[in-house]
Amino acid sequence: MRERYGFDLSAPDAAELATKLLAENADCDAHLLHAAVLATRGDNAAALAAAERATALDANSARAQTTLAALLVHAGRLPEGL
Repeated sequence: MRERYGFDLSAPDAAELATKLLAENADCDAHLLHAAVLATRGDNAAALAAAERATALDANSARAQTTLAALLVHAGRLPEGL
């Protein structure tokens, strides 16, 4: 997604850019990007919420399902993540 949106997830302004992107276009990919930025910064609860929103927007997105599963497992919610 970095190639699509043009910024590095670990850049100092990544959270600000992801939030701006959400304001402009709150689609599945924007929520996934926001989730990735949040997870990179260690805000796993917020990242999980963003991944859940992405999955709600596009239940058929393999990327959304995979991201959500990984965050659920990381949160210790193994049965839900598998």
